[in-house]
Amino acid sequence: MKIILVFLLSFTFLSCRYLKKPNEEEESKPIHQISKKEEPSQVVKQHLDEPYVSSYGEVQMDDNEQVDKWINYFQTSGRERMETYLSRSTRYIPMMKNVLREYRLPENLVYVAMIESGFSPSAHSFANAVGYWQFIEETGRRYGLKVNSYVDERKDPVLSTRAAAEYFRDLYGAFGSWHLALASYNTGEYRVSRSVMRYYTRDFWYLTSKRSLPRETANYVPKFIAAVQISKEPQKYGFTNIEYQTPLEYDTINLEFPISLKKLASKIDITYKEIRKLNPRYRSEYVPIEEETVIRVPIGKKEAIVTILAECRMDKPKFVYSDYYWYRVRRGDTLYRLARRNRTSISTIRRMNKMNSRRILRAGRKIKLPYYNRVARKKYNLADSHTVKRGESLSVIAKKYKVKVKKLKKINKLSASIVHPGQVLKLVETRKPASTTTGKKIHTVQKGETLIGIAKKYNVSLPLLMEKNSLNFKSILVAGRRIVIPK
Repeated sequence: MKIILVFLLSFTFLSCRYLKKPNEEEESKPIHQISKKEEPSQVVKQHLDEPYVSSYGEVQMDDNEQVDKWINYFQTSGRERMETYLSRSTRYIPMMKNVLREYRLPENLVYVAMIESGFSPSAHSFANAVGYWQFIEETGRRYGLKVNSYVDERKDPVLSTRAAAEYFRDLYGAFGSWHLALASYNTGEYRVSRSVMRYYTRDFWYLTSKRSLPRETANYVPKFIAAVQISKEPQKYGFTNIEYQTPLEYDTINLEFPISLKKLASKIDITYKEIRKLNPRYRSEYVPIEEETVIRVPIGKKEAIVTILAECRMDKPKFVYSDYYWYRVRRGDTLYRLARRNRTSISTIRRMNKMNSRRILRAGRKIKLPYYNRVARKKYNLADSHTVKRGESLSVIAKKYKVKVKKLKKINKLSASIVHPGQVLKLVETRKPASTTTGKKIHTVQKGETLIGIAKKYNVSLPLLMEKNSLNFKSILVAGRRIVIPK
């Protein structure tokens, strides 16, 4: 009994920093800063030739029926998928293993990227997890990854692996077991900690025997072990004709000003696609400057690039890159409502989802919606109201729309913080339109109008028009909005 109590006290002490409830405010704050430094591929290769021992031990490669089940799966119905993963793995494994060595972690953790994304930078799940290690946006930011209109570092093989390494160290520090750390990577540390506390054990296989973990998580660890075993000895398991891709080879250059990758590619006689493959974190040709910005360039081109770099300089583009996110259709949704809510067009949604005019939206179906407009809606709080769903609280709704609980209560005239499913909450305060007797005119925005056009029409200063209406250059004008025209 004493041993169990000591274990529980030590576990609680170690995990108190990490095991937070999902709706806590601290979750969105960065808890790690990752290094942006990078070494050329030749230096990476030299590092990997050196002997190495993990400071955190190795992931135990258990052999049991559950592991055999997944080996059999990869040999049969999952064979084509495994062949693709094996072929692609060699392209990125050296870079990723080098990062895991930086953090003194087991090298076998690199195969988590295999079962998460198949080593694909463009992997995009229905839960809106992106990249090799399948970080959702919020978790990526917490572990030092930038996700904005110009950059998505979840798609970078080095930076995303550093974030994953930080996460692995936190999980191992909390549980003291690689099997539980991997399970937590899949389902979240809070869920795993509850199972551990309930059964007083850190034995992953015992927890799965008690069905204490979700089915996907119970399969996650044996699936990982099976992937490692096949990757280490592919011929033993019948994978004999794999066309392995060559590892990425590159030099690195530190930038001091923003550039265009497209201009760079044209001046050194390589394809734009080739330079983008080396630098997948950039959403477009534009490379913004941060505290330390490093780009990868083809071997043998570094000297030539340094001499013409100034010619590739590029100003910050005015547009915001359009990506997508997955949305589950709710009862009552229509294409018109979704288009208006996301500041896009019906035709754009149909094109993104390959929908014809006869196709009907069905509740529960997942569709793609423009990502940029989703970010803008959250940032500028363009939604007018929210219908409370089962399990939602006022604090959860306030956090979702970036509004203070106190303000929500004031807008909706609530005396307490209690809300009920089906209740419609206002998100913005209803204001009376400005009276023309005050000397101000009101203009109703028409489809296709811009702030510059409205300012010219009424012969007023654009900055003054923006100031009077609390707008900026990133604000989105929606048809039907009322704009105050100053004198």
